[in-house]
Amino acid sequence: MLCDLCQESPATIFFTVELLGEKIDQSLCQTCATPLSERLTQPIPANENEMAPPKRPAEIILSEPIQVSQLAEVLHLTTYQVVGALIPHQIFTKCDTSLDFNTASLVCTHFGTTPQKAN
Repeated sequence: MLCDLCQESPATIFFTVELLGEKIDQSLCQTCATPLSERLTQPIPANENEMAPPKRPAEIILSEPIQVSQLAEVLHLTTYQVVGALIPHQIFTKCDTSLDFNTASLVCTHFGTTPQKAN
């Protein structure tokens, strides 16, 4: 069976897509499937004029206590990302929970930001 896109190479990847209630079987060769898989792992912009998300700061100064929602805002994250970063450390919080410096530092370093303690 040949690739549905290029119609030249043998298909090695088979999948079904459901679009508007209709199931479509697809057969692709590795060459055609690779760019598709790369595009599928990238976020889809809400519109063509959407700006890239802000970059996280390399370093921040933290005052104690800091709420989960405040830390998320400073790091350009969602509160769910902050809460999720603490779960592997057996720390279970809510969006309005206040964090001490050491706990907030775990989140910062997890996302590549160096925390500094405010004087």
